[in-house]
Amino acid sequence: MAQRNGQHGSTGNSGVKIVLLGATGFTGRLTAEAMVRAGLAPVLAGRNPERLQDLTRELTRIAPAGKAPTWEQADATIPESVIGLVSDPTEVLVSTAGPFSVVGAPAISAAIKSGCTYIDSTGEAGFIRHVFEQSEQAAATGARLIPACGYDFIPGNFAGALALRNCRDRGDIPASIDIGYFTRGPMSMSSGTQASAIASLGATGYQFRDGVLKNAALGTEFGEFTLVDGKKVGGISIGGTEQFGLPAMSPSLLEVNVFLGWAGKWSKPISKFARVTQVFNKIPGSSALTKRVTDRAMATTGEGPTGSDLFRGTSIAVATVRDLVGRPLETVQVEGPAPYPLTAELLAWAAAMATAGKVRGAGALDPISAFGLGPFIAGCTAVGLHQVRYT
Repeated sequence: MAQRNGQHGSTGNSGVKIVLLGATGFTGRLTAEAMVRAGLAPVLAGRNPERLQDLTRELTRIAPAGKAPTWEQADATIPESVIGLVSDPTEVLVSTAGPFSVVGAPAISAAIKSGCTYIDSTGEAGFIRHVFEQSEQAAATGARLIPACGYDFIPGNFAGALALRNCRDRGDIPASIDIGYFTRGPMSMSSGTQASAIASLGATGYQFRDGVLKNAALGTEFGEFTLVDGKKVGGISIGGTEQFGLPAMSPSLLEVNVFLGWAGKWSKPISKFARVTQVFNKIPGSSALTKRVTDRAMATTGEGPTGSDLFRGTSIAVATVRDLVGRPLETVQVEGPAPYPLTAELLAWAAAMATAGKVRGAGALDPISAFGLGPFIAGCTAVGLHQVRYT
């Protein structure tokens, strides 16, 4: 039987119950702290009761009066365990438990069954697509599914929204937009991020091309961008929420491409290797080998940069809009805190918006559709994302 501690007293500012699944993981702990500092009182959920109790005691010391977090044992891999976390449409389920392609589905099912709001930190294209494929089912129960509310993929949506808004205000007609994600300064991945990356090996991604969403092999394309300081950077193709949301903001868009540049100078060689990976994925037995590697990586999740290293580095997203013949119309670069602290603050902000009843619509939602353009821009600004002006 699942263990719990004071669950019924844990609510957000508005009295709405908010659950954080994966709370004792690396990103989960950061998010739990950000939630408590924001005045939320989450139910911290995870597999290990001892770690949950320790985290609850630690965060109670900094919690406002009457807003101490509580905890409940739940295993993200067991559907019945996760379904028991939420039961009411007013509740909010936030998940940082990954790799999402391996353990994420039960939380989606729980949200749909209860009709509640679901928010996560995934950066996995395959899982994002899975969430959007559940949109009709979620809408039928009133559930609101908002994936990828962290460094993946809020900054790119922010940069893209600003660029498209500028084009609209001038009367320009955008035909394509390229989004690139980069960092400045030292950056190390958490064990959970590494596990998610391994779990994505060989997965089928997507891009928005010719006005429709199309399958596209992850990482096989290379995109190049010029930063405000004139530096040229490149990244490999990935799937984000931009391909789902930005076309709704600008119906003239025929292409939405998203690229990840964490690998720096290795991005182009990695894009070539990714093409080989697609061939490997067709070899009999390759999926079993990938699973063994993923299971080994998952065994060490919960580790990541600590101390000052956690806050070193800058998150960067660049959006370049072009017209039908490829001429640049607008480029916007946004910057903000280091990726992991930024992810925690974004999840806490999204959760606070949800507990306040400020999520619009139902079904699977990109962040702009979920919160509205004005509140979305204000929220990004509040957590430290800002536009860097070209000179």
